[in-house]
Amino acid sequence: SYSGINEDDFNYWVFRPSLVLAYQPSRNVAFRFNSRIQPQVPSTGYLTNSMSSIDEFFYSRGNPDLKPYYTFTNGLDMQVSLMDGKIYMAPSFYYNYSHRPFAPVLQQEGKYVYLHQTKLDNIRHWGASISSNYAVAKFLTIQPFYAYTHYEYDTPNNSISHDIHNLGIGLQMFIGKWQMAWYGNIPFKTVSGDTYNKLGFNTNASILWKH
Repeated sequence: SYSGINEDDFNYWVFRPSLVLAYQPSRNVAFRFNSRIQPQVPSTGYLTNSMSSIDEFFYSRGNPDLKPYYTFTNGLDMQVSLMDGKIYMAPSFYYNYSHRPFAPVLQQEGKYVYLHQTKLDNIRHWGASISSNYAVAKFLTIQPFYAYTHYEYDTPNNSISHDIHNLGIGLQMFIGKWQMAWYGNIPFKTVSGDTYNKLGFNTNASILWKH
């Protein structure tokens, strides 16, 4: 339940059914199938009818007519262990379908441009990913990762067909009471409605000492 500047109340019932099937044909191989319906409820800021200024000619405004939408997700995950557990791989494949979702769309009125949450027809995105662990030595593990996603949908302004390639790697070291980890991802660009978000190279590291 939300209450916005327009003093309207919004109440929704949403459902989250899911199905999980697992199968392990051997000690080193396992399959897992996930199918669920995931609701997306508009946030408070999306529902208010007020406008906020981003810069002199660029504004963002809400849409009180938004309703929750559902995304049908299906994924198949596989886990494989090789060389007595020294190599661990986890490939996965998925297909998602969003029915009548809302997304940020650009609208122009005179010299002003608005970022407006608007209902779209449908959004389809599918892809695959693979992650792995390789124990190079007792004290060092390498964790490469790659994910591919393809988006297809139409907005009032554009026909979107976008590919996302996300590649990263991690290192974990265990030396005595010390545990050190480092992760890095190459730059990639995401899409939502009419807006693209370019993420640069990002990295993080951690050090843990146990006593």
